[in-house]
Amino acid sequence: MNARSMPAVLVRGEAKRGEWNEVGLETVDIPSLQEGETLVQVEACSVNRADLLQRRGLYPPPPGASPVLGLDFAGFIIETQGAPVFKNGGRVFGITAGGGYGRYVAVPADHLVPIPENLSFAEAAAAAEVFFTAYYNLFVQAEMKAGDTLLVHGAGSGVGSAAVQLAASIGARVIVTAGSNDKLGRAIERGGSRRGELQGRGFCPARSGNNRRQRRGHRP
Repeated sequence: MNARSMPAVLVRGEAKRGEWNEVGLETVDIPSLQEGETLVQVEACSVNRADLLQRRGLYPPPPGASPVLGLDFAGFIIETQGAPVFKNGGRVFGITAGGGYGRYVAVPADHLVPIPENLSFAEAAAAAEVFFTAYYNLFVQAEMKAGDTLLVHGAGSGVGSAAVQLAASIGARVIVTAGSNDKLGRAIERGGSRRGELQGRGFCPARSGNNRRQRRGHRP
């Protein structure tokens, strides 16, 4: 490995659709920076569902994206092409279209977020996509505020659990559903104030006869 190469995790060979294709550590070139991009030395990355789908040939990277696996990452800033947004050496995390499983990743500088002091690199990488997604939907799109009521289906999932915590942190009332009592219990611990089950009795047990038949695939 020379000064301009790095280790990275890639799908080996041609990905066969639907199969758990082999992945391995390969040596590739360190990404070249475009104007406005920052090179980050990756200290931690997380396994995203999209990574699993890409490994199975079901979610190819978008045109122009790195073939290296990995969407979520955290690390140090090494250099920036153009006006720097953060200082070199700063701890940052974020999401990319590909490349997070490399030792270095090139990311638009304005896509990076400083890592809070109370988070490790591993925690930041694990939080990136789920918390960014939940935050954008709750506060940018829905403009949620204290006192609002939020219903979170699948509150045991990554984005669901992030939404519960974010909504509860601003004083919203959070109603949660999940597929098991264990998941419901954890959602309550994270700030859910009510619970509904999606298994067993169902989320809405008091259904009309017609609704029950439609649910089973019968026409009224």
